[in-house]
Amino acid sequence: MAIIDKGLFTDTSHPAHELLNTLAKAAARWVVESNLDRGIFPAIHNIVERIIADFEHNIDIFSELLTAFRIMVTDLENKSAAIEKRTQQAAEGKEKLGLARRHAAATIDKCMEGHNVPAPIRKLLDDVWQEKLMFIYLREPEGGESDSWQLAIQTIETIIWSVEPRNTLAAQTELRNKLPEVQKQIELACETLAAYGNNDSEPQLALIRDIQEAILRDPVDESRPAVKKEALDFRAPEKDQEVAGGAENNAEPESEQLLPEVKAALSELHNIAFGTWFSIQEDETVMPERVKLSWYSRMSGNYMFVDSMGMKAKVRKQMELATLMATGKAWIIQAEQRPLVQRALEAIRRMLGSEQRVPA
Repeated sequence: MAIIDKGLFTDTSHPAHELLNTLAKAAARWVVESNLDRGIFPAIHNIVERIIADFEHNIDIFSELLTAFRIMVTDLENKSAAIEKRTQQAAEGKEKLGLARRHAAATIDKCMEGHNVPAPIRKLLDDVWQEKLMFIYLREPEGGESDSWQLAIQTIETIIWSVEPRNTLAAQTELRNKLPEVQKQIELACETLAAYGNNDSEPQLALIRDIQEAILRDPVDESRPAVKKEALDFRAPEKDQEVAGGAENNAEPESEQLLPEVKAALSELHNIAFGTWFSIQEDETVMPERVKLSWYSRMSGNYMFVDSMGMKAKVRKQMELATLMATGKAWIIQAEQRPLVQRALEAIRRMLGSEQRVPA
């Protein structure tokens, strides 16, 4: 083509010039080196074969192939963006689910703290009511501040109060007098909260009633020490408490103990933008993997990477990623903005200039 039309090199709108740049740009992102059947490589291969087989003097073939290739790239971009969005949503959902589960479990434990809760009720609270709290936390915009959350907590407290063994006749009499109203409150709360988790309340209510009635029949032993109910606070945890709860098993070294290279990498990661491309090579026996930072969580410190097709490739903790960067096993890929043909011509000029400076 260059022999037929010298404008190939200087005319950036030349179809062959544009096709070369477009193929190179697409290959940099969409070729999956570990599996060439994926991504854009098959399309590039077909274009090259078509030009080799069919090109003689017909410049129009480059325009035709360029138009078709751009359509393929656009389709690939849309497909990978959709896959990446689903991957992000799945990661965010998993993160929120874990937080809701931990918060619900901690709240149930706090409710039972300092109380003599019969084993069947303890299991009921750990299973059914923990699930209800988890769903409330996830579904309600106010989470742990919502009316549904407060109702669930009040009901759990009421259940615990009503099933604790009584140590005095006065306490047993108080339970007997209040029990009809208490049972009605628990039943109404179960109906109100039926949409959150398990809604088969009849077996649960029957279990609670059986234990309540057994307590009323139980002979009172006033020599047993009474269990004091501690003051409880059921507000949603502060953000720093949530982070600590989620990362208690991932303690990181103090800043003073970190190497300067790790500190620098951490500082860079604090301000990293979504969509940044990394090259990661944890195993020297395999090729570096080109992945894009798609999402990270400030709560857990997880950084999620996707491949060129938008599929989740790996998840790394912040400290883990910073250590890889500090040791040269991970690095940020600086995007090359100059088109392929321009870079090639500049390289040729440098080579020619070097040859001219060599003494005869």
